[in-house]
Amino acid sequence: MENCTARKLDCVYPVQFKLQSQQLAARRLIPDHSKKNRSAAVFRLTTSPSASSPSPSPLFSTFIRPIGVLQLLPTSSTIEDMRFFHHYMIAAHLYLPFGCDGVWVNDIPQLAHQYEYLMHAILSLGALHLSLMNTVNTGLETSPSYTAMQLHSTTNTLPTATSTQTHELNAMLATCYALAVQSSHIMDGFTDFLILVRGCGRLDNHISVHYNAELRTLPLNVKGPDMYVLYPHLVNGNDNGDDEASLVAMDMPTIQCMTVAVRALSPLLQHDWDWKYHELILTALEALRRRAWVDAFIHFQDTYVVWCSMDEANFPEHIISILAPVRKSKAFLILFVHFTAIQTVMLPIILRAIPLQARFPQLMLLQVRWLNEISCWIPDELQQYLSVPLEAVGRLGGECGVRVRQRQYLW
Repeated sequence: MENCTARKLDCVYPVQFKLQSQQLAARRLIPDHSKKNRSAAVFRLTTSPSASSPSPSPLFSTFIRPIGVLQLLPTSSTIEDMRFFHHYMIAAHLYLPFGCDGVWVNDIPQLAHQYEYLMHAILSLGALHLSLMNTVNTGLETSPSYTAMQLHSTTNTLPTATSTQTHELNAMLATCYALAVQSSHIMDGFTDFLILVRGCGRLDNHISVHYNAELRTLPLNVKGPDMYVLYPHLVNGNDNGDDEASLVAMDMPTIQCMTVAVRALSPLLQHDWDWKYHELILTALEALRRRAWVDAFIHFQDTYVVWCSMDEANFPEHIISILAPVRKSKAFLILFVHFTAIQTVMLPIILRAIPLQARFPQLMLLQVRWLNEISCWIPDELQQYLSVPLEAVGRLGGECGVRVRQRQYLW
């Protein structure tokens, strides 16, 4: 009608047909919240087809089944919501634990429609990831609002962490993973990152112990996946005709220097978990020296277990916060700097182990910016223990566009 008016033509388009078309489009975009209609739809999607009828492709995986009626959350959405959710689906979805990237595309979005805090976590992750990938601010200003809503919803749910409903535990575990990754992208997210990684591990253990045989449990808590099966292309001398492992270009002189530097940290270690953390870092470096890429990758991943296994009394005392003086956490902070340096050195291996959509070094190495602040927390008499890892991160990270300011050493 508008086009006809602009061209000064008589419009003969049937208005009634136009209104019917608009109503039909509205019915497609606005969900019908009638319990009867939704129940019927869920029944058709979840019931098994008869033997005579062809088997349709399942819309729900074997891991996620709606609890009664599938809720539609959020009940109202904006264009920005759709944009962030779309970006999550095509680029920002997670892949952790390794080998579970398909779960984050197929299962987690379905689960998010039942738990609002998980939906907010997905939208927040999509918004933050989109803002980091673009020079124009296209989501960073919106991400905190999603995070606030999601944290509020999660806080109200935490008292039910011992719930017997595996769907709720699955949603909480997925939310912890999403929050942990999101915190690693934020400049002041260091403490949150440590706490959330620990939360992932502890909730993961709870699900594994109590619901290991439950078919509805998400495969986010798979214990000890065989890295040699997941990444055969990183195994030297494999029988697959794939010699990619021999093509991995590693900075062996830097690895040698880092090995010597980690060994020199022994006088600083006081607690059992200090020694465990130190041992895993050193073992990963030794594996890199042997060019045993998969072994190094396994030991590098095992370092996260140390945070999860710390007892409740020690963990808060060794995390940077108002309640955690630096004098109690300096050993952990120094070890964390070396841990981050190993991650930077191992980038050629990590890039071959993660999905294609995640291979952006600038996004993977954002947490190295925490080292600037950590180096300022370390007393001057201990700064010598940071020189080697900071030099490695500054040089190798700089090649990926990640800069770390280094202090001037006077000795």
